[in-house]
Amino acid sequence: MRRTAVPLALAVLLGLAGCDPRTDPGRSLPPDDRPGYAVPTPSPPGTVMPELRGQSVLAARSLLPLWYPVTVRDADQRGRVVVVQWQWRVCAQDPAAGTALTGQVVALRAMLAEESCP
Repeated sequence: MRRTAVPLALAVLLGLAGCDPRTDPGRSLPPDDRPGYAVPTPSPPGTVMPELRGQSVLAARSLLPLWYPVTVRDADQRGRVVVVQWQWRVCAQDPAAGTALTGQVVALRAMLAEESCP
């Protein structure tokens, strides 16, 4: 029993070590030259809320410090779930651009990139 358990456990551990939890093998990333899909270089953490409207949700989140709590909701009444963040464009933000960031929750309302904002 022990002779088969040790190689089996070793094979499982080696298989898991090769997995990167940040990647999804079925996902393909968009090209960076598409408008609204490029992720801008984040600025150093500051005290002012940047203008996020018109950017992809992925790009908008990259402009905020990592520790800031962010909620993203569908701007439409359908209440869809925002899963693939580079496919959604920010339509509204709270707090507004220029507001001092003091750790409050940043609320974003977004629509699919091919749809217009309400």
